[in-house]
Amino acid sequence: MSYDLTIATREKPIQLYLQEFAAARSGLTYEGRLGEEFSNVIITVRDKPGLDAFVELYSPVRAIESEDIDEGLAALVTPPCWLTELGVPGFTKRGIEVAKELARHIAERCQGAVLDPQVGSVIWAVSPPEPPQSRSKDERIREVNLEWYLPPSRAAPDTGLIFLATLRRHCQEAVPVRLGKFEPLQGRLESSRDEPFFAAWSDTGRDPLGMLILKSKAPCFGGSIHLPGSRPLRAGDRPVTKISLEFDGRIVCTHESWREKVVNLFAELSRALGAFYGRGYVLRNIIASRGGPVFDGKSESYPSASIRGSWCGIPPTPAWLLWFGGPYTPLVRDALEGVQRIESSAGTFVRLGIEPLDLDQLRTVGFNLPDRLMAKHESRPAIKLPDGREAKILGAEVKPAEFIPELS
Repeated sequence: MSYDLTIATREKPIQLYLQEFAAARSGLTYEGRLGEEFSNVIITVRDKPGLDAFVELYSPVRAIESEDIDEGLAALVTPPCWLTELGVPGFTKRGIEVAKELARHIAERCQGAVLDPQVGSVIWAVSPPEPPQSRSKDERIREVNLEWYLPPSRAAPDTGLIFLATLRRHCQEAVPVRLGKFEPLQGRLESSRDEPFFAAWSDTGRDPLGMLILKSKAPCFGGSIHLPGSRPLRAGDRPVTKISLEFDGRIVCTHESWREKVVNLFAELSRALGAFYGRGYVLRNIIASRGGPVFDGKSESYPSASIRGSWCGIPPTPAWLLWFGGPYTPLVRDALEGVQRIESSAGTFVRLGIEPLDLDQLRTVGFNLPDRLMAKHESRPAIKLPDGREAKILGAEVKPAEFIPELS
């Protein structure tokens, strides 16, 4: 967890400005080079006895459209522009002071402005907007998430072909229009050209992180693709391919046609992708912002079924939609006796209610799967910030299930 700042600038920040900043302040050292793709600079602060601090400065990325950046920044620095992120691990007081000074220095040199996401507003700008523009009010909404978990053998680009083809048949709005490894997304997918998607999929498979972010058309926010990637396997790892899509609950939870469209898409993709597990669930208190859904300490989160790309077992948290395929089909058959379901040669589809059900509603209609198949989750304690506020850490500690079948 870190204290973050975002700088939007008309000119691209370069290494020289970091050198200027460090030279003018005693006790600052840095390692890394600004400007190299996917790189970051670690700044060490030792200018006061006993007060070591660290600041991370990430290389600038191009923001192409106004939706790529915060409204307050967009009012001051019109895209296309450059976005540079700073982070202070651990929220150290001295680290935050240095980060703010550095952010202002870069904004001054490159004609820009600095956003503090913690307070949700611009804290410094080279020139105020004329006339001032009002920000749109953020809304708390429900989000319907769909997830599919596939064996590592399904990580090949051919799976991407099946994914796109199924989206086009059953939900055109969910077809990605932008994609990339980081925000703001740098790639585009035109309706008549799929090559950028397959190139990005292949590149993601060679990347240690193995993550590709997707943005789609309303009411689909987008999603992500997590591939095993090129990271070395550790003892006990069970590599898994994960695909997810996120939908605006203001539409899916209130319009029958869209609800059924999303349910049908979940079942069709489960079969087409060869998923061994899938789930659809409702998250509450998500912030609907212009650039897409945003999470904070009030937002609900579901523990993941995988950690660092390794399958941990079926999550114990109940879900509205469920899919059991591959080796899990026979393992859960007895537990599903008496549960309304649709069985096929590809797997078993379970829907626990007509309407999308949230976590509280599911507690009254759920069922018990074999305990030995379930991952174990332990909630993370809240932490104290330097200003005395308490911050909730999203998610949970995940421990593997007692028994995990062969996935390949």
